[in-house]
This record gives sequence, structure tokens and C-alpha cells, in this order.
Amino acid sequence: MQADADPVFAEERRRKTRICNCKNVDLGTIEDAIAAHNLTTVEGVREHTSASGGCGACSVRIEEIFAAMQIKPDAAQKTELVAAE
Repeated sequence: MQADADPVFAEERRRKTRICNCKNVDLGTIEDAIAAHNLTTVEGVREHTSASGGCGACSVRIEEIFAAMQIKPDAAQKTELVAAE
């Protein structure tokens, strides 16, 4: 039986996907923090997981996680990002 055919193994592997290399944070940790704390901003994820606390390159990946979880980012965060540019 191939590992990919095992849905439990596939889910474990998906959750172990590294999202933030600087802080060594995986997808499962981020998803769990978002769900447990009702997070809607990259800043919130950073506060609870340290992801995006290094170089910040994974911020876009965190926004993609919000989209995949069908969570709309906080409007205040979008305003801050536009103002910073």
C-alpha cells in the first residue's frame, strides 16, 4: 500500500509542511492556532506561533492558509499593509 493512499498518513504529512523556515513552524501548528484563538491576521498568527517573526517571507503563505480555511483577513491588517508599502 502506498503512503499516499493512506488518508491518515497523507493528513499527517500535509500538517507537517513547513510554512515558516526561520522559526521552524509547520502548517498544522498554524491551523491549530487559527482555530483555537479565532485568529484573522498574520500578526495574530505571529503572536501565537512565531511564524512570520523572522524574515516575514511566509506572510503570504499564512494569508493563503486563511483563504484555504475560508477565513477573511481582518480589514485593519489590510490597511496596515497598504500603509506600510
